[in-house]
Amino acid sequence: MSMQSMVVVLPVCWKYFQLNGGPKKKMELSVSLGLVTTLKGPFKHLPGPFLNGLGGKVKRNESLVDAARRECKEECGRTPRRSSLFYAGYVYVKNENFGYVRLHVFRWNLPRFPVLKALGEHERFDWYCANGNGMSTKVMVEGKEVTATILPSDNYWLMSFLYTKSPIAQWIRVNNDFTMHGLVDTCHSRQIPYKEPRAP
Repeated sequence: MSMQSMVVVLPVCWKYFQLNGGPKKKMELSVSLGLVTTLKGPFKHLPGPFLNGLGGKVKRNESLVDAARRECKEECGRTPRRSSLFYAGYVYVKNENFGYVRLHVFRWNLPRFPVLKALGEHERFDWYCANGNGMSTKVMVEGKEVTATILPSDNYWLMSFLYTKSPIAQWIRVNNDFTMHGLVDTCHSRQIPYKEPRAP
């Protein structure tokens, strides 16, 4: 099986608030995730809906940074400045049915909370507190109210990539319903390239 290279871009923004009404301020990280109700590709058999970042496949001879910028433009109409993208590393995902995916993760650092437009793949974008709690939203699907949340396997890697200060790598195996089969390894590595890495 051949390995696919994909990118995911996580728009993030820090906000400050008074701690218990006192003089001290606390910083809190928020992340923007898109609501997806029409599932496709390796996700089409899942009940859905779910929340995810911006992203998609890396084209042949396209750098990861260019792929990240292109996907943002296609999915929300905004092209990030290169300086606003932080390469957080990659997740190497293995599944017996859909094969191998190397998912390259970028954080898109934004100075405020912009409204991101959904241009096709997503129903809408919302901002969520990046503390691992409350990343869910209610949505009506075929007349029923259901809860959309991140994929089960995302719970094992998303927080790490939102907060890391240097690129990391993770190797995971997932089941067909994207629950975890196993966490193989995580490492910090200076060898993970950021300067215009190329897709294989």
